[in-house]
Amino acid sequence: FSVSVSDTDGQAKVEVKRTQAEARCVVYYKTEDINAEEGRDYRGTYIGMLALNPGELRKTINIRIIPKKEDDDTAGYKKFKVVLVKVSHGILSGKKDCTVSISTSKTLKFSTVLDLKVFQVASTIFTGWALFGTDAAIILFKASQDWIIDIVTWLCFGFFVMEITLLSLVKRSKYFNTVIFYMDIIAMLALLPSITV
Repeated sequence: FSVSVSDTDGQAKVEVKRTQAEARCVVYYKTEDINAEEGRDYRGTYIGMLALNPGELRKTINIRIIPKKEDDDTAGYKKFKVVLVKVSHGILSGKKDCTVSISTSKTLKFSTVLDLKVFQVASTIFTGWALFGTDAAIILFKASQDWIIDIVTWLCFGFFVMEITLLSLVKRSKYFNTVIFYMDIIAMLALLPSITV
């Protein structure tokens, strides 16, 4: 099973259940990195203990989640696992691990958009138009049909504005104010001379 939290939630709660509650038992657990990093994204443990007293059928393992800093460029989901290792006075059965997904509160939505297949396909199409489309359209279309070229070019220009904005918000210092950033700006502005209205 899995648990989803935000980096601002403070902690992830993983519930442990048992079917019989007559005796006291201790559940031993550990955490394992997936793409999250212990000490950077969460506070894990090599071996932790969760005690269930007589009468308790369930109890929660609390894992501290570390909030992102203002200058942290990472975005999207970071994941780690909580693994049940063994139990005293009982037998481990069923699912023995839980995947915890941490979303970065500020950039998750933007990075998700950039990862969408439809966004990547649109980026490829509009890039192709910017490179070759306007020249080919001038040859193929009549002068009276220039409005079609203008509409597609304006759509292309608007898409590039959105893409540059999203990349600047998500990647921040890895993109914004870099050589690639300025090359993208120049390429976007180069579309303007081909617009007739």
